[in-house]
Amino acid sequence: MLIVAGTSNPTKLAGIKQAFKDFFPNSEIEVVGVSVDNRVGPQPLGIESIYVGARCRALNSMKSMKGDFYVGVEAGLVNIDGFWIDVHVAYITDGRAEGIGLSMGFEVPQPIARAAVYEETELDQVVDSLFGTRDIGSHGGVIKILTKGRVDRSDLVRQAVLMGLLPWVNPQLYKRSTDEAPQALF
Repeated sequence: MLIVAGTSNPTKLAGIKQAFKDFFPNSEIEVVGVSVDNRVGPQPLGIESIYVGARCRALNSMKSMKGDFYVGVEAGLVNIDGFWIDVHVAYITDGRAEGIGLSMGFEVPQPIARAAVYEETELDQVVDSLFGTRDIGSHGGVIKILTKGRVDRSDLVRQAVLMGLLPWVNPQLYKRSTDEAPQALF
């Protein structure tokens, strides 16, 4: 089974592969990452923007090569009553059906969130500067630092992709009203 993912981030690719292995244990899983435009920039704010980024990543990855599935995963910040929550959204399509999933979310410490939001800086860059890390988004993510290594970004990606795969795991429950292929947003 060939999965084309709209990312070159090794942490995202690992989470995507693990999710497909979990639901399709008897299939040989190959995940190929491709660099694509997410149309929302490096730090999406709000669940709609995060969704748009994930969907654009998946749909743009369809243009690069033929695969069995196309996956886009986007992380961003959502404000809930003054708390900034980091969440990952996965958008998955096989060219006919589509699915969406979210990871568990976690509160980003206020000083870090404020710097990312109000200075319009990517969260990973703020954390790299604060903790002396380099490219933390590709090496376990912010969550790896906050949980002292107990959870890393691949876990969050895996959760979002698992939830996005539910229409293929339970096709009888997720019949859509249309057989149209997913269309580009823009």
